[in-house]
Amino acid sequence: CRLGFPGPATGGGIDKFYQQRGAPAATIQACLTKVDNVSAIEKGTNAGVEKYQITGTPTFVLNGQVVEGINTWGPLRDRLRTMGAR
Repeated sequence: CRLGFPGPATGGGIDKFYQQRGAPAATIQACLTKVDNVSAIEKGTNAGVEKYQITGTPTFVLNGQVVEGINTWGPLRDRLRTMGAR
């Protein structure tokens, strides 16, 4: 890996997330081993943390508001459905 540490695409399971959605493994690895792409992800993450005052994970933001008291998929899914998601 060009970044000098074991595959950033595999370290946090990001590769599996995108593979399950149809992205080829080679494409994911190529994308996430480019320093500019990793820097863009970091910049976006830091901006979200600052804007929403995120202090831990998981934290969900819906329609610009931090969702309080939800930290698992089931309750989040239910909230999304009440908002019209299918």
